[in-house]
Amino acid sequence: PATKLWMLGLGGASVLCSTMNWKPYLRLRLVPYITRDKQFWRLATSLAAFPNSTEVMASMMLLYQLRSVERLFGTLKFASFLFVTALVGQTLQVVLLFLLAMRTTGQRFNIVAAGPYSLIFAVLYQFHVLVPAKYRIRVFGMELSDKWTVYAVALHLFVLRLPQTVVPALAGVLASMVYSADIGGLKRWRFPQWMSSMARRWVLPVVTSAQPTGNRGQGTVPVVRRS
Repeated sequence: PATKLWMLGLGGASVLCSTMNWKPYLRLRLVPYITRDKQFWRLATSLAAFPNSTEVMASMMLLYQLRSVERLFGTLKFASFLFVTALVGQTLQVVLLFLLAMRTTGQRFNIVAAGPYSLIFAVLYQFHVLVPAKYRIRVFGMELSDKWTVYAVALHLFVLRLPQTVVPALAGVLASMVYSADIGGLKRWRFPQWMSSMARRWVLPVVTSAQPTGNRGQGTVPVVRRS
């Protein structure tokens, strides 16, 4: 459910930004937006949508394949993971931009690609670590697993906006590693009970697919793990 809601929101926000000419609000630059203008709200808006349809389609394909991470976590834990890694990832992103600005010249790493690159690559790291391969094959002497299609789509998304994707992708992976290490007890954080109750009541029925029925007249109730 959380992955489906994310995909619907990301696609809808991307279309809305294109039709309403809101793409400039998705841009995130260290200079002048952060250092001079103090427009810290761009750290949130830069995660909201992609500026073009190519990135939207690639991200949808990737998120659909990464839905197995939510199955492992459970919906509540996965939603909490996205929120935590968004905060940590955007903080690390600004730190990386400052470090690169001190060591390099020019505008190459002053701007990062618009879109939730850091979040997607944070989930990709968990997929790489936690989801086992079902089978492995050898192609031209190289050993490949059934996960190679996920990595191929992720690589395609990564190279679309190089070098602007380097910083958010790296920040996302680092944020996911910080989460896995449980630094500061991040893995134990959950949304408040009242928020999860509202989501189960109002959001879950909308995004949850209908479950197949066993016997006639007996439906199945969707189960959301609360680990």
